[in-house]
Amino acid sequence: MYRYTWSRNQLLMKTGADAIGLLEATGIPTIVLKGAAITTLQFKDLGVRPMVDFDLLVPRHRAVEAIRALGSSFRPHEDFPDPEMRLPVHHSTSLIDPDGRDLDLHWYSLWQSAPDDDFWEAAVPIEIAEVESLALCPTDQLLQVCAHGAWWAPGGSPGWVADAVTIVGSSEGGVDWDRFRERAAARRVSDIMVASLTYIHERFGAEIPGDVLADLERAPASPLERAARRAGRAPANPFRIAITHLDRYRRVKRLDPEAPAPSSFPAYMRTWLGYDNYLDFSLYAGRRLLGKRRHRTPATG
Repeated sequence: MYRYTWSRNQLLMKTGADAIGLLEATGIPTIVLKGAAITTLQFKDLGVRPMVDFDLLVPRHRAVEAIRALGSSFRPHEDFPDPEMRLPVHHSTSLIDPDGRDLDLHWYSLWQSAPDDDFWEAAVPIEIAEVESLALCPTDQLLQVCAHGAWWAPGGSPGWVADAVTIVGSSEGGVDWDRFRERAAARRVSDIMVASLTYIHERFGAEIPGDVLADLERAPASPLERAARRAGRAPANPFRIAITHLDRYRRVKRLDPEAPAPSSFPAYMRTWLGYDNYLDFSLYAGRRLLGKRRHRTPATG
């Protein structure tokens, strides 16, 4: 298993390095996210942490340019034939390299989307297959891991636990807990952080200062934000999907008002589901409300 993981991760690192090189040639900066960054900076061993794709963040305002720059070597995932359509309604899109390996291109670091200027300002150097890029600092890395790991997944997704515990225990200089509290509050994900940090503290002994958990618990959260957190931690159904998307739609409107966005939430959902007009979207919604099987696969996932 170790040898398989090491070999596969080497190939994914090459995929990421190719993408970084293409973007660097057009002057687009990058931040390596999630598995590739944690494996390199925290685990420091390509054989101990499985990866399924390579995650890369670019500035939101350069996402279209980045997709086009990657087009010379990467093709859109078959579920997302027009990745540019995803820009107003998602935080990332999947691209495939010539060997079939997956690159997840982000313009927001999190599904709970907010401007990433703070992440860019504190980013640290990283080298991927002899190509230079940036990675999140340990504090921001922990926040991103905990937010991403809070989502429900079929069969569970325990990998985030190992990532979070390792970041807390092995990062040089440690986690800046003041910054963690501030960034969580600014991004309105404090309530999500409470559950994740409490879990790794109680079950795995991660050293989390008690005042950090208390401050996170006191941070304000709207009823919609709390409902979206509960919906995201349970198996998906039409109602829960709608709640999480409504929360994201309102987050972007509030936290990043200059970002391109549909004019209304119905327009957001229509675009996300890949429908060209409201008639087809209404028919689809009616079938879902009546519990009937979907008759088409949405073009945008």
